[in-house]
Amino acid sequence: MSRIFFSLFLLFIFVFFSNAQTWETFSFTDAGGIYCASSELNKPDNFSVGKYSPRNLLDRDPRTAWVEGENGSGEGTAVCLAMGDTLKKFFTIANGFQKSHILFLKNNRIKTLKITLYLGFTDDTKVTQAGFHSEAVAYPVSKTVALQDTEGYQTFPLSFDGQKVSLFRDKMVKKYILLHQNSLREGKAYGTLRDFFFIKFEIKEVIRGSKWDDTCISDLLLTNKKPPSFIPANEQILTVLESDNGGAIYVRTVSGKTYNLLSVSNDEVRNGKVLSVASLSPDKQWVIIDIMEGGAGRGTEESYRLYYLPLIIPLSSSLIDAYNLGEPLDFEEKDGKLTVVFFNGEKAADEILEDMKITGDSFAFHEDAQEALALLFAKAVSTRDIPGILFFMDERNKKELLVQKMNHDTTAYLTAQFSGPVIKGSGNAAILPYNITQVSDPVLQPEENSWSLILKISDGRKTIRCSWLLVKGESEGGSVVALWGPQ
Repeated sequence: MSRIFFSLFLLFIFVFFSNAQTWETFSFTDAGGIYCASSELNKPDNFSVGKYSPRNLLDRDPRTAWVEGENGSGEGTAVCLAMGDTLKKFFTIANGFQKSHILFLKNNRIKTLKITLYLGFTDDTKVTQAGFHSEAVAYPVSKTVALQDTEGYQTFPLSFDGQKVSLFRDKMVKKYILLHQNSLREGKAYGTLRDFFFIKFEIKEVIRGSKWDDTCISDLLLTNKKPPSFIPANEQILTVLESDNGGAIYVRTVSGKTYNLLSVSNDEVRNGKVLSVASLSPDKQWVIIDIMEGGAGRGTEESYRLYYLPLIIPLSSSLIDAYNLGEPLDFEEKDGKLTVVFFNGEKAADEILEDMKITGDSFAFHEDAQEALALLFAKAVSTRDIPGILFFMDERNKKELLVQKMNHDTTAYLTAQFSGPVIKGSGNAAILPYNITQVSDPVLQPEENSWSLILKISDGRKTIRCSWLLVKGESEGGSVVALWGPQ
C-alpha cells in the first residue's frame, strides 16, 4: 500500500509541476515583420493589411499607427513583436498617434506599458494563409515602464538576464517536446519544429485623448542600439553639413534637428583623414561622402561611400562588390527616377534601397525573424540581379542551370554535405557575401520530389534560422544539391 501511495504521490507531483506553466496560443502575421495584436481598429475581414495594422509599428514612420479596436480605452490590449532566437537589448516607442500634434492630443496615449518576454513554438503544421500559429510560454519575470506623454521616440532597456533566459529556453524546449510528442510524430513536424522569442507589450494605463477613446502607438522597434539610428519620416531633410575640422558629417532637418551621419576620431583627423560631401541627391534622400586619407610624407587615398539618409545606413561593401560597378560618384535623374552613377556603370536608387533593406542590419522590417541571409537568397533566386549567389534552378520545370560566381576575399562559402537513404550528393549550396563563422548541422526533411533544408547560420553577432527547398541537379562537376527558396 505504501508503494502505491508513494507512486501516486510522485505522479501527482509530476502532473502538478508539468501543468504549472501556462501555455498560450498566439496567431502571428508574417508580412513586413512578424507580429500579432489582440485587437485592431477597423480590421479588414480578409487577409489584407488594414489602415491601423500593427505592421505600421515597424515602418519607422510616425505618421502611421497601430490603433487598438476594443470598446473603451484599450487597457489590457496587447501587441507582440518577434525577435527570432536572440534577445534584443532595447525597445523604442513613438507613443500615441504622431501624424500631427492635433491627432496626438485627440487620441489616447499610453501611460504605463507591461513588457513580457515569451518563448514561442511553431512548425509547418501551424502555417496559416497570413502567417502561423504559435504556442508560447511567458518568461516568469516581466516589467512595467512609464512612458512620457510627449511626441518623438523613447528608448528603454529590456534588461533580461541572458543566462537565465537561456536556461529557461532549454527547460521549455524539453517540456514542449514532451507535451507534444504524439502530435509532432503524427504530423511529421519534428524536422520543422522551431522556437523563437517575442515580446508582448500590454497597455496597462492610458492618458485620455480630447476626442477619441482609441489608444495608438505610431512606432515600436526592437533594437540593439540606443537610440536607434534613423531620421523619423515626419522630419524633412534640409541639407547635409561638414564639421569645421572635416571629422564629421551631419544631417540637418527643416525643424532644426541635427543627426550624426559619419564621424572619425580627433587622432584620425590629425593624421590627415578628412570627410566631405561629394554629392547630395536632388531629393535629399541620398548622399555620397568623400573620405580622404593621407598626410605629410605619405600618399593620399580617396574613397567614396553612399548613404541612404532617412535610415542613416551606408551601401555595404558586400553589395558594392556584388554590383561590380566600382565606387559611387554622383546622381542623375532619368525618366523621373533617381539613378546612382558608379565608376563602372549606374543603378536605380530604388533598387539599391531594396537591396539595402534586405541586407541591412538596422532595417526594421527584417530584424526579427526572416533575416537578411534568407531574404538575400530569395531576391537572388527571384530576380537574378545580385551576383555572388550560386544556385541551381528547379530541374522539374526544365529551367536552365544558372550559376553566378563572385570571387572576393570577404566572401564566405557555405558548403553543405548530405548523405543517407533519402539523398546522396554534395556541392556548394550557396555563396554568401557575409563572414560566416558557424553553420549548424543541417536538418533534412523529405518532401515530394524534393527536400526541405534547415540551417542555423551565424556571423558571430547573431544566429539566423534559414529554410530552403532542395532539388537534385546536375552540373559539369557531377551531382549537386541545389537550393530553391527560402521557404
